[in-house]
Amino acid sequence: MLKSGQNEVQDFFYLDKIWQDPNRNSLCQEKSLHNEIGDFKTIYIHESDTLAIREYHSLYHEDCTLKSIVTESRYVEMSFFMHAHSIKDLIDGKPNEYQPYRGYVYFVPKGADLEVTLEKHKNYRHVDIYLEIGHLEEWMATHSFVNEFVEDVRADRATHLFPAGIPICPDIANLLLDIKANELDKISQEYFIKGKIYLLLSLLFQKALNTTDPNPRQPLALREGEQKKLEQIAQLLAQNLDKFYSTEFLAKEFGVNEFKLKKGFKQRYEMGLFEYAIKLKMDHAKELIGNRNHTFKEIAYLLGYSAPSSFSVAFKRATGLSPIQYSKGVGRIDRI
Repeated sequence: MLKSGQNEVQDFFYLDKIWQDPNRNSLCQEKSLHNEIGDFKTIYIHESDTLAIREYHSLYHEDCTLKSIVTESRYVEMSFFMHAHSIKDLIDGKPNEYQPYRGYVYFVPKGADLEVTLEKHKNYRHVDIYLEIGHLEEWMATHSFVNEFVEDVRADRATHLFPAGIPICPDIANLLLDIKANELDKISQEYFIKGKIYLLLSLLFQKALNTTDPNPRQPLALREGEQKKLEQIAQLLAQNLDKFYSTEFLAKEFGVNEFKLKKGFKQRYEMGLFEYAIKLKMDHAKELIGNRNHTFKEIAYLLGYSAPSSFSVAFKRATGLSPIQYSKGVGRIDRI
């Protein structure tokens, strides 16, 4: 049975619902708790319909384990740990560890059992940004790991975008300070903060792309039938360049274990499913641009992009040139 003081701490954190108080204004406010378990403070930096930002400070006078059942799963969480020691938790029994001075992006589904272990005489400080999943969808067309993360969130599966975390560099730290220090009115503050969050995501994604895996896994053993199904999936992608398929859909459609599909496809084709599909699309885009028979808007729609801007971003990431820059290289003048 929990001590009354520990119950107070759990209520302090876990009964404090995100987006549950419509009367809270968007300026900084805070609350605190002091008891025999420790000293605690929450600073409310921003809260709106689609995002919330809070800073947490904790000092435990004794070792403590906080347990809860997640009661809402509306948001993805970005956590930036600004202290000098790690934190461990269990999500439905699966262990995770969060290293000091690193940023993480993760999702915990509603109904999950959460258990967090904290140690006495250690100061904990972290800034948490709670986002609706739509904030990450802009990067799905250009970052395969974001696409896989969004798939997991939509399927209501616990998932971490960067399991090892991303080191908090001075640029990331300065963006967090800018978010906390702003004194704009409510409407201006919303746009200002969203801009800073998109910059934060861009920095995290760029650092993730520049990080190599220090522990490469052993080759995955695939049976002949599984190899054949991977070839059929690759053929499906090549024949349907106007569509975007989720890993979950392909696994069900071809009767392949989702893990084996992800890892086996990358092993077989030396790139992930999404990366492979994008390469096919961009190779065809080059052909269409070179043929001079379609506008950029037409090419975007032929390749399944809902907006020309999304196609342009994907093309530039794949080739290093915007569509118009590439077209000049092949002597094409785009028809508006």
